[in-house]
Amino acid sequence: MTGSLGGVRACLLAALVTAGISSCNQTPGSAGDREAKGAAGTPSLCDTSTLKVDNSGWYTDVAGKMWVVGELVNTSGTDRLLPQICVSMRSATGERTERRYAGPIVLRAGESVTFYTLVDNPPAAEDFSLSLAATSLPAERNRALIATIYRDFNASASVRLSPGDKDANIHGILTNTGGLPASNIFVAVGLYNKQGALAGVARGKVSSLDILDPGATLTFTLVSSQLSQTMTSLIPRIFVEGQTVEGSN
Repeated sequence: MTGSLGGVRACLLAALVTAGISSCNQTPGSAGDREAKGAAGTPSLCDTSTLKVDNSGWYTDVAGKMWVVGELVNTSGTDRLLPQICVSMRSATGERTERRYAGPIVLRAGESVTFYTLVDNPPAAEDFSLSLAATSLPAERNRALIATIYRDFNASASVRLSPGDKDANIHGILTNTGGLPASNIFVAVGLYNKQGALAGVARGKVSSLDILDPGATLTFTLVSSQLSQTMTSLIPRIFVEGQTVEGSN
């Protein structure tokens, strides 16, 4: 799984629309309870009052990189566009905030998605605090883009674990159960232990073809390359988002 996938996907999509949303800016922000209203249209502050972060945790790998996983929940009554996670790290030497796209283009009202962020060069000090917040744009910023979101899929997956390591291979089947062709299909799979704790997240764009027609099925494989601990079994929960093909509505 690649840490920049969500940002790359969102940036490419934003470049194709004409609503003036500049979504590629990942400049660190600070906590606050306001929407940014700058000309670029990108939120500059993180606010957990609309998007709630649950079931989160972090751990470092042998290369010293920090993995942060969690569930992002839209607690509002409206859809939210291009949700992002802000990871703030505070130590005696200062505070640093990094922003990453959560993955989906839109998070529907009441909907949740598992996410991961990968942080290079985390604070070396043993005593530092880490906090998570989230931000997004209101759906009204780009109704045309929201209208292309397609969710008529049925998905299932199995998890294969390698004894003694922290990798998990997810093998899945995805079917277009709706009446429209779909493209740009994004899948996020949260991996949970028997106690319901999130142990890892795998995500990616799984379209093996440019278009998945109604009734068509594809198989996909995703890899969670760093679990929080060695596991013997994990339960997958799947999030799928696609887009309608232009001219199919």
